[in-house]
Amino acid sequence: MTPDFRLGEWLVKPMSNALVGDAGEVRVEPKVMDLLVHLARQPGDVIPRRKLLDAVWDRVVINEEALTRAMSELRAALGDTSPSRRYILTVPERGYQLVAPVDKLVGTIPPEPARTPTVAVLPFTDHSPAVGNAYFGDGLTEELTVALSQVHGLHVAGSISSFALREQQGDIRQTGAALGVENLLIGSVRREGDRLRISTQLVRVANGFQVWAQTFDRVFEDIFAIQEEIAQSVVEALKVELGIEPLVTSRTDNLRAYELYLKGKLKYQEQIGMSYRGIAELEEAVSIAPDFPEAQGLYAYIMSMNTISEPYSHNADNIRLAYEACLALNPFQEEALMAKAIAVRWQTWDWAAVEGMFQKSLATAPNCPHVLAQFASRYYRDTCQFAEAQALLERAVKLDPISAGARASLSYVLRYQRRYDDALTEADHALRIDPNHGYALLAKVMGLLSVDGFAQVEETLHHIEATLGGDDMLVLNCRARFHAHVGDEQKMARDRDRAIMLSKAPGGDKYLPIPGWLGMIVGDVDEAVHWLGAALDRQISQVLNTRAYAMTLDGGSMLAESKLQAFLARMNLDDAAIAQLHRRCQD
Repeated sequence: MTPDFRLGEWLVKPMSNALVGDAGEVRVEPKVMDLLVHLARQPGDVIPRRKLLDAVWDRVVINEEALTRAMSELRAALGDTSPSRRYILTVPERGYQLVAPVDKLVGTIPPEPARTPTVAVLPFTDHSPAVGNAYFGDGLTEELTVALSQVHGLHVAGSISSFALREQQGDIRQTGAALGVENLLIGSVRREGDRLRISTQLVRVANGFQVWAQTFDRVFEDIFAIQEEIAQSVVEALKVELGIEPLVTSRTDNLRAYELYLKGKLKYQEQIGMSYRGIAELEEAVSIAPDFPEAQGLYAYIMSMNTISEPYSHNADNIRLAYEACLALNPFQEEALMAKAIAVRWQTWDWAAVEGMFQKSLATAPNCPHVLAQFASRYYRDTCQFAEAQALLERAVKLDPISAGARASLSYVLRYQRRYDDALTEADHALRIDPNHGYALLAKVMGLLSVDGFAQVEETLHHIEATLGGDDMLVLNCRARFHAHVGDEQKMARDRDRAIMLSKAPGGDKYLPIPGWLGMIVGDVDEAVHWLGAALDRQISQVLNTRAYAMTLDGGSMLAESKLQAFLARMNLDDAAIAQLHRRCQD
């Protein structure tokens, strides 16, 4: 079985006879794919026509016209039809040469070991004499987690789960059980000026046995080499067979930019309310190191994610410049691909292209919980493919069991499938991890409203109001829906008027969907379409949940309304578009 691999800007899926590019998926005939795979096994080599015929059409008597036709179809699929070939050259009287870069192509997928080794990287403790260096230990934890997660045959607990247990470190057995791993990588960092001392040890959870330990005394400039050396040592200690992907990629030569990147990445994980943080640090990082792809990609991605509360159009140019700069350096950088997918969604509503870019992102980081979660939420959930979304989110939760965000997203998907008890279980689990997580709080309220748990909704509302303040978007959104569900028309009208007033203030666009949601709850399709349409005009991403939300109200009867269908058609989420999309996915 031939695994997926990268060819230039394409993701090649041999077992599906598919090429995934920025415009979506292109299917080819099996022999055309066999031809590409054979060329990709010897990139840069000139392969004679006769050798290709023998390899692709083994033991079948056929003339060279079949090869010419297959090559023409392959080039057409790759978009390599201009005289200046970018992928496959014809060498006259000799054969063909694949000139585009090939990555992660091996003969077969290595078999999974009988027992997959499991490991978690615990937050490195900071022993530096000066304050303000804790972020560096956290950043090292994050980078090592990413590096180890690239290893085939190794299960790595997500960093969000590891950080959630920061204060509970001590009992190795309890920590290992909470993270679902057999091994823990524990470390500390001491930084004095440009000097670093990094102490690490790999410990077996079952008995506390030290499998491996080492101390690194280096200068700060050696940080990338140290990360790679630690990751390699862990892999060797666990006797895991590596793939060909390098464990730690070179980030940037600008160490100040790297520090800012680490700070921004960690702030992004500390979500407050319905917004993501870290943009200021990443913006500074890319300003001083524009050739730093990871910083550019994460910067574009976080700004794209914040369109739940800020119009996408406000930052569209900055987002585009960031992901384009990143992808010019690394065409498969996962956050940049997700940012581009969101951009394409707003620009064209071409869901096939959106899926293609998420597929490329997932191929780059198949064990990354936030890529799994965002693919599930920004594509499968929005297009109402709930079983597929659930499968990806369950993978994300398995990799990062103490991630409030992944569990909150899973709660939404379960609720859209009317599995209300399961949805509430996941929301409660998320809030045990982070009692102030905005998406988890909304998931809890929405789940309770679905089962008429009104007393508990009031308790949750009091907590949200005390944490965020009365006019916060999350507070007003939850409160208004609660009053609509309990039939308190006077308070619902007051909430509606308040949201409309706030929507007219600078930065108030995020309040536009609220009267639309109220219209849906009470069955007023004109009201719903008016305000949700206004939010869509302003590119507020909350409205992408409209179809899924309608399915949970009154048996989904509002979906029969022509006005709602016309609104959904603006996003290619109407009945006809969804049916066509689901048929394509089943083919």
